[in-house]
Amino acid sequence: MIARVEVKGIRKVLGRLDPQKWMLVADAVLMRMATETYRIFVEKAPRRTGRLVSSAYLVSPRRGTWVMRVDAPYAAVVEFGSRPHVIRPRRARALRFEVGGYTVFTPYIMRGGKIITPRHARAFRFEVPRRVVFAKKVEHPGTKGQFIIARALDRVRRKIREFFRDSVRDVLGSV
Repeated sequence: MIARVEVKGIRKVLGRLDPQKWMLVADAVLMRMATETYRIFVEKAPRRTGRLVSSAYLVSPRRGTWVMRVDAPYAAVVEFGSRPHVIRPRRARALRFEVGGYTVFTPYIMRGGKIITPRHARAFRFEVPRRVVFAKKVEHPGTKGQFIIARALDRVRRKIREFFRDSVRDVLGSV
């Protein structure tokens, strides 16, 4: 994903600035945008194992360019989601996974067409036992994308004026 930034009215400012100072200002703005995007990503990314967040980093291959890389192999699936697909075993004859192992609360149950409510509590509690399942294939329903980076870029886009103002002050002194 590439974010492109265009600043309206920049020609007037460029005409008054030394080109080298303008490059310093532009690089400072882009660095602040990249750092803020990275910070929001670290804050919002899922942390089941921490691998996704720990694989993210910022790189500046040349002046005026900042890149946020996320090297986890499943990063694109988390960001954009996946279509429904079939999962088959690769190294064995069957897939093995566990289902259940959670608690269900319900305010009533139906028995023979009658609604039964609990007498001394607000809800019935059922433990769904954990069990091991083997299958030759599984039809995965797909996942919805979380669009963490896209949302971070939207939040950063709203702060561009602030970043520009602060960068001009830092590079040129108080304006």
